[in-house]
Amino acid sequence: MAAQPTFTENARSDLKRYLRRVRHALRPHPSVDADEVELEIKGHIEAELAGEPEPVTAERLHGVLDRLGSPNDWVPEDDLPAWRKLLLRVSTGPEDWRLAYLSLGLFVASWILAPVAPLLIFASFLVARAGLRLLEERGEPAGARKWFFYPPLVFIYLVIAIIAVIFPLAVTVGMAADPSLPPDLYGIRGVVSEWIDLPGWLAAALLAVLFNGIWWLGIGLALARLTRAFRAVFWPFAERTQKRHGLRIALVGAAIAALSGSALALMS
Repeated sequence: MAAQPTFTENARSDLKRYLRRVRHALRPHPSVDADEVELEIKGHIEAELAGEPEPVTAERLHGVLDRLGSPNDWVPEDDLPAWRKLLLRVSTGPEDWRLAYLSLGLFVASWILAPVAPLLIFASFLVARAGLRLLEERGEPAGARKWFFYPPLVFIYLVIAIIAVIFPLAVTVGMAADPSLPPDLYGIRGVVSEWIDLPGWLAAALLAVLFNGIWWLGIGLALARLTRAFRAVFWPFAERTQKRHGLRIALVGAAIAALSGSALALMS
């Protein structure tokens, strides 16, 4: 085997990243020797770059890596799960647009076939995420395909966001409309007709604000604690989310809860 060529700093970093991704892809497949695969990859690279001016740039290395394929391509097809085999077959094509068409097609069909709409939307969501993940693994830009993949993702994520915003409001409104609500709870009655005096309305509003503040305090702390999980759930739109964002939400929620709680305490 010829001596390994000299790389620029960026090229060396990209090669290490590619080899790490190959090992990560092979980890669930003990039947494949990752060391042998790495040697084979390096051999291909050395053969491709033989006689090239050194140090080899990242751009030149990327050309070789593109021909070698995605790190997941080094996993024997027989070892792949059935769902991934299906995705790989569906995605093969001149420009790999098939998954994009399938995702958007399922999403559009969900608006036509109402009885099975939830199932179609969820299927479209899964196909969109899988399609984008395959493109990322191959190092290919989504380009115009993102407009086919994004609609079901945006729809699902918006539904989750709306539920997160509406839930505390719905709970407080439900409490206000509950006839069994104790009459001595800050003077609030379950029957709306009895909420005529200003203190009662003000107390009801402050109680709603208090509940919402506590809710967003919990959301913020959860986001700060589970930032990686949040990025994974809302991928690819939440990749820049950091722990500090959750802490800021928690701080705002705590401030709202403290102010409304103090006001309620003064009124009681």
